[in-house]
Amino acid sequence: MLVGNRYLIDCVTRGENIELWGDPYAFKNILYIKDLCQMMYLVLFADIDGGTYNAGTGIKTTLLQQIEGIIDVFTPTDQRRKIVKEVASSTSFTGFVMDIDNARED
Repeated sequence: MLVGNRYLIDCVTRGENIELWGDPYAFKNILYIKDLCQMMYLVLFADIDGGTYNAGTGIKTTLLQQIEGIIDVFTPTDQRRKIVKEVASSTSFTGFVMDIDNARED
């Protein structure tokens, strides 16, 4: 079974509705791979004497926002897929967002 965003994208492109499992308001920091590559490139040529950096956006994205975004991008407006809310999983995960202040400053 496929998991993650690829699975969700495959579901909506096949015309299926999306099942939402877990807390729809749990959030995380989602980073686009091209942004990560750009950050790594900039660090290579930065005039700094070392450091440790978190890679992220510093922006909260909820599970619900993530799934709605996938539906918005991968389905035509006249065939909008629906989110089917399922039983919440028994997890204590609420979310995380990276502190990227030092990366912004440098």
